[in-house]
Parts: sequence; structure tokens; C-alpha cells
Amino acid sequence: MPSSLEYSNKTVTLKELGRDVGKDDNIKTIKLSKVELTGDEEDGHQASREIRGHPALEEFVLENVKVEDEAVLDGIISMLFVTVPNLKTVRLDNVKISEAALMTIGCSTTLKTLVLTNVNLDDTTATVVSSGIATSGMSLTTLDISNNKISDKGAKALQTAMEKTDTV
Repeated sequence: MPSSLEYSNKTVTLKELGRDVGKDDNIKTIKLSKVELTGDEEDGHQASREIRGHPALEEFVLENVKVEDEAVLDGIISMLFVTVPNLKTVRLDNVKISEAALMTIGCSTTLKTLVLTNVNLDDTTATVVSSGIATSGMSLTTLDISNNKISDKGAKALQTAMEKTDTV
């Protein structure tokens, strides 16, 4: 039976997240909605280690997630793109994400749906995302970048990248 790990409308420690992910190799979806993630850098590393290479994880969703240390969240997001072999969907909505974390999108060759809504993308970060899409070999079918600060220049870069995937 497909398994999911969901937290909503609460405070969650990074230690708790790591523990819960580590308990189940069959988790297909991790969803955090209106959650505050707390914990130190070591707790973040623990959560990242549990996510690293997760064999069943296909979908990762963060909606309105607040963190004490944004670098920790960037590490977790980067770990997803770099090491999770069956990742198909990433949805980030109203989450702060760094340019460095966005650069790792190109490491995922299995991604089909990428939602980056209200994450403060601008032309520079849109170009970073487009570069990752264009060079990854992924067969991205859905890209949602609504509610960001992208001009025609950034939109054109993303359009060009999506055309290179041959699947849109």
C-alpha cells in the first residue's frame, strides 16, 4: 500500500522528520503544509541523511513552510534533487529557496512535475532553473512558476529549456 508522510498546521522538529522518514522505506509522498520546521544544523543533516537516496519517494511537497535556518531546508531540497532515484514531483509553494538549491534541479533525471510558486524567482534564478531543466535529460511535463518576479527574459529562458525536453 502506498505510504505517505504528512504534517499540517503544526511545528515539526527536523529530528522528528528524519526519524519518521527513516522508519519507512515505502514512503512515496512527503508533504509539509503550514509547518514550522525547528532544529539545529545537526538535526537538518539527520533529516537529509534519511531522505538521501530514499528508494520509494516520488513526491515532495512544501507549502508555507517556515524554518529557523534556511540553509538546512536548502540542504534537504538539494539532497532530493541529487540523490532520490524515483523523484517525479516537487512542489514548493511560498518557501524560501536559494539559488544554490535551485542549481541542483538539473541533477534529477526522473522529475516530471516541478512547481515553484511564490518562491521569489526572478530572471537570474529562472535562468538557473532553465539551465538545470535543459541539461538534465529529464522529461519534465509540468512547470508552474506562478506568483514570482519573472520578466519576459526569464520566461523566455524557461520556455527554451522546456522546448528542449521534448515532452511538454
